[in-house]
Amino acid sequence: MRILVVGSGSIGVKVAGSLVEEGHDVVLLDHSSLRQAQLDGSIDCQLVTGNATSPSVLTDILRGCGLVVAVTGSDEVNLVVCRLAQLQGVPTRLARLRNPEFTGPRPAVDPKDLGVDAVFSPEGMAVDLVERVIAAPGAVEAASFADGRLSLLGFPVLSGAFVGPLSEVGARLPEGCQVVALKRGAQALIPSGADHLAVGDVAYVLGPSAQAGELTRALAPGRTAARTVVIFGARMMGIELAQRLRRTVRRVVMFSPDPTRAQAAAIILDPLGIEVIEGSVLDLDLLRGAGVEDADYLVTLSDDDENNLMAALLCRQRTRATPILMTQKNQYVEIFELLGFPLVIEPRALATSAILRFLRGGPILALARLHHDDIEVIELSLGADSPLVGRPLGQIRPPVGMRVAAVVDQRSAAVATGRTVLTAGQRVVIVVDSAVGRDVRRWLG
Repeated sequence: MRILVVGSGSIGVKVAGSLVEEGHDVVLLDHSSLRQAQLDGSIDCQLVTGNATSPSVLTDILRGCGLVVAVTGSDEVNLVVCRLAQLQGVPTRLARLRNPEFTGPRPAVDPKDLGVDAVFSPEGMAVDLVERVIAAPGAVEAASFADGRLSLLGFPVLSGAFVGPLSEVGARLPEGCQVVALKRGAQALIPSGADHLAVGDVAYVLGPSAQAGELTRALAPGRTAARTVVIFGARMMGIELAQRLRRTVRRVVMFSPDPTRAQAAAIILDPLGIEVIEGSVLDLDLLRGAGVEDADYLVTLSDDDENNLMAALLCRQRTRATPILMTQKNQYVEIFELLGFPLVIEPRALATSAILRFLRGGPILALARLHHDDIEVIELSLGADSPLVGRPLGQIRPPVGMRVAAVVDQRSAAVATGRTVLTAGQRVVIVVDSAVGRDVRRWLG
């Protein structure tokens, strides 16, 4: 299929590269000749420089296209591209949008009326993830499957938690929970029962969402539900997060060094009982005066990655808060983790994963990527011709690097065992080494 990707930032390049690997004819359009020149030779697709909102630029490119993916940093550009593509008969049009008036649960304008079939909001996905992590004290990653009935939680293995052979650890976890992936240093792996869980690992556990509290007590002993959360940054993302957290967290405090943003945030948040303080969390006197030394989490959402890091370093020394850092730079994720901050969120990477999941379509219902995309956890629906249907799982030999973790019915979600026999129409959650992802998708059909 011929596909146009508009915007050669990190999202556009990743999406275009993945689509090329899957055999599509991809055109990557961007207004920056410098950016396109930097990509020349590094990606096997047609690079075009031009104004994406110009009908004269798009007319020839869109001829024969079956899909448009508009992921520039401008909502307006992405909306215009999708509308022009709709007028030229392109069947499917995706847009990256940031404004909550388009992305919220009750949008002021339905994006479909503007020619957009599916919306992807990096900032909205980041807020979702932060909210899930704070709801599971001690977790460093969180995702949900089976319409929220199953949770995938990543816990650092600390002194006092369960350690030893996974066959023994699994028996001590809450009923229905299992370790489906491990992070050990820079390596991520899909473990077997013979592998050992050790202090310093990150254990990714899949289990019933109703067991999340008991799982936290098992793997994060001593952690309790968050009572105070500090947010650094009064952008739209910070405001939305504060509004959500206020429903479950006793005290939410926002800092913003930008007077204009602080005042705008206060107009929205003051009536909800959320404190907005004009100033930076880097100001020790201000921090002490706010009385947040015992905060449970610091969420750094400013638009300056370096300030976010400095705030996290300072709060680690002067408060008991667990930092959650946001970065817009992929190369910073590993650096922040090496500095001892396991909770690092890159909104653009979240959006990229969601777009690729949508584009793969077919039976995939949900997808989470773990540890720099090394491992994928996928929920999918089984067709009658699936190689997983009709025999006990213990008798099936899937590709190396794939494991069936759970089976989902209309009323239940349970751990899969070697005796489990799957039927057409059921949903399963599988864990896949990303290095063999294409082989697994080919095997699954």
